[in-house]
Amino acid sequence: MKTVWPKGAAQSNSSAREGEEGKCRLLGFTWSEPSPYRCEGTPFELGKDGGMLVNQSMESSVQDIYAAGDVCTVNWDVAFHWFQMRLWSQARPMGSYAGMCMAASFLKEAPPLLDFSFELFTHVTRFFGFRVVLLGLFNGQKLEGRYEALVRVTKGVEYLNLVVQDGKLHGAVLIGDTEMEGTFKNLILNQLDISQYVENLLNPDIDIEDYID
Repeated sequence: MKTVWPKGAAQSNSSAREGEEGKCRLLGFTWSEPSPYRCEGTPFELGKDGGMLVNQSMESSVQDIYAAGDVCTVNWDVAFHWFQMRLWSQARPMGSYAGMCMAASFLKEAPPLLDFSFELFTHVTRFFGFRVVLLGLFNGQKLEGRYEALVRVTKGVEYLNLVVQDGKLHGAVLIGDTEMEGTFKNLILNQLDISQYVENLLNPDIDIEDYID
């Protein structure tokens, strides 16, 4: 059966061993919104947003067909501080992980464990010349509006917005060369109680790492 691949899709079914027919195929799209489609005669199970549902091995509802990036919708219980947002910074590690899962399937090995890319939402870019870092639940996602926003602004230099709930850091927006993303990343992952440090968390005259260490 011949499969018609829509414009924008990439597929690979080459074999890792000479003389054998490859069985795994990988679909990846560059669009920011999923574009639902069906391969000829083979329907895929789709999520509510139209993306192809994939399991924890990035495999679609059709055996041996994997999806990564904008075209897919994750269908497993994700880490609390991670969520899917269709960005290139997520598509790249998704594609890499899907490739490892495909290789494991071809070699009849257990799929690899999810790596750090799926533990904490992160995105780094530049906007109008400023470095922009988004960490965790940076806009209060999943917190149902019950959080405190700690903000520090230095006009023309930097902007920091921390999302705190019950004395623990859950997300951050950092604009400018703050050099604090490592500290806040660890605070989100470790869920350290920062209640006693809140007043000084964004104090530019205090090195918060000295407190935490």
